[in-house]
Parts: sequence; structure tokens; C-alpha cells
Amino acid sequence: MRRAVLVLGRRPSGAGWPSAEDLRACSVLVVLAIGWPLTARQRRAVDDAERLARSAGIVLDAHLVPSMGDAATHTETGDVLRIDGAHREVRKLDRTLSVEGVTRGER
Repeated sequence: MRRAVLVLGRRPSGAGWPSAEDLRACSVLVVLAIGWPLTARQRRAVDDAERLARSAGIVLDAHLVPSMGDAATHTETGDVLRIDGAHREVRKLDRTLSVEGVTRGER
């Protein structure tokens, strides 16, 4: 079962998300929103992810994770990983997840 995993920083922009067509090769869209409470941008991004999953005909599995490091525990081998957030945040998430053994694109 191939999954697309979208990690949402505190300030997601919607850039770099997989298209509905790309998602059809996956069976699940996993959304990992970092922090609590959700920011307005994160809430909109989760709503957008729900619409995207629905249009692709796949399951949406959304989680709130307390920190960047915790996002790695929700990934699996073979996941297609995308990170969305402010530029600095994306770099920090990328570094944090890389330390945990997770890479962007196919894992």
C-alpha cells in the first residue's frame, strides 16, 4: 500500500503538494500537522487535503503531532514525502526528518 505523506509546518503555503492525478498511484494521503492548536493556515491545508484526497478517490489519514521529530514516527518505507511550510521551517523539517532517516520524495 503506497502512501503520500504531507507534513504541515505551522505556516503551510500549499506549494509542492502532489496533484490528484499523482495521488491516484497512492492508496492513502497521510497529513501530519505539527503543533497544537492548529494555525488557521494548517486548518485550511487540512481542509484542502481532504478535498484533494476525495477528488483522487483515496483515504485521508490526518494526525496532529507535537513536534517535528515526532513526524518521523508516522512514516513508513515506500512513502512519498512532501513538506509544506515557511521556507525556514521546511529546511528545519527536512533536516529533522533526515536525522530520523526520512527523506523527501520516495523513502
